Amino acid sequence: MATTTAGGAVSGARWGRTVTFVPRPGSAPWVLAGASVAAALLGIGAAWAAVRVPLGPGAFVLLLLALTALVLATVGWLYTMGFQSLTYYLDRNGLVVQLGPWRLPISMDAIEGI
Repeated sequence: MATTTAGGAVSGARWGRTVTFVPRPGSAPWVLAGASVAAALLGIGAAWAAVRVPLGPGAFVLLLLALTALVLATVGWLYTMGFQSLTYYLDRNGLVVQLGPWRLPISMDAIEGI
């Protein structure tokens, strides 16, 4: 399989040609990483406050807030790591977008224009 990076050379193989595009790094992963860290700190703070108050509706709300914030922090961090590995592969069958462990194949028939 031949591979071309955004700024690199092409290496060939006998099965065909695949072109790999790596998008330019931007500020979005850094913003998402910061928001994930902030959500994690909020979740930890809410959990700490929930164990300090007496049992009741206030503790339940704080624990629910902590759980929600920690889940959002985890999902945000996974997306941040996925954006660091975002690549596009173009070959004769179509386009494949890879974001972390997820692959989205798009056939040539579905591509209408650039």
